[in-house]
Amino acid sequence: MLVKNLHPEFVPNQSSGTRPKLVKDACKFIQENQIYLWSGFRLWSADNQRKRGFNLHLKRAVQVGFEALAYHANILTGVVHSSCTDMADMCGLSTVSENGNKSISRFTRMIDQLERYHLVRTERIWDREQGMWIPKLIQVTALFWSACGISEARLNGEQRKALGRLRQQKRLDGAKPEQIASFGISEAEQEARKNFIKSAFKARKRDSEIRAAKRRTKALEDKTYQEQLDIYARDILTNATSQELAALTPKELRRQAQYLRGKHQNQAHE
Repeated sequence: MLVKNLHPEFVPNQSSGTRPKLVKDACKFIQENQIYLWSGFRLWSADNQRKRGFNLHLKRAVQVGFEALAYHANILTGVVHSSCTDMADMCGLSTVSENGNKSISRFTRMIDQLERYHLVRTERIWDREQGMWIPKLIQVTALFWSACGISEARLNGEQRKALGRLRQQKRLDGAKPEQIASFGISEAEQEARKNFIKSAFKARKRDSEIRAAKRRTKALEDKTYQEQLDIYARDILTNATSQELAALTPKELRRQAQYLRGKHQNQAHE
């Protein structure tokens, strides 16, 4: 098997911001230790049977992937606030084919392994572009933090502090006292999962629109400006309702065609 980028390295996006000290300590532990030698990998798996050790490429993916997960994980909820595609890019585990299709299978295979050892939990979605099930949400477990050198006592203490801050924010947002009193870690997890999945689907929709715009722009690049407008105008007429058609003047049709062409041109260059 040909593997690109034999020595992947995690480089976070500049927009990721600063991280809590516990997360920084976990990342430092990962950087200073061969995390793929964690005892759990050697001793047991999901079915409590010994397994053959990881191959070299999986070891390197686990090493760099662990750091990406720890860096983006929420201490209180365990929800990883980054997509598989973004983390694969940050880790150098994504590849792009000659026709422009991106593959993140090296990263998702690593996630599959971690899930078998109960280090993460995932919710998955079918990705038509990848032709595979990929995690739409990843949640690290207490066992994950333990493998990163974070004790249970320290994790519990930081979670209590984080829960207190979250309750205080809800108080400032006008939540009722009884709602705040009943808001615990499980409620925080449910809220975080719901919010992340909502934002993830929004991001996926945008990515899908950008890919479609790039395909359309490329298909029309040999056409003249007027020919492109004619094609966009036909698309608008095909998708318009009877009420919209009745109100659509030639001038308005041309304006909409110009707008749609400009939108696709801008998206194609993102």
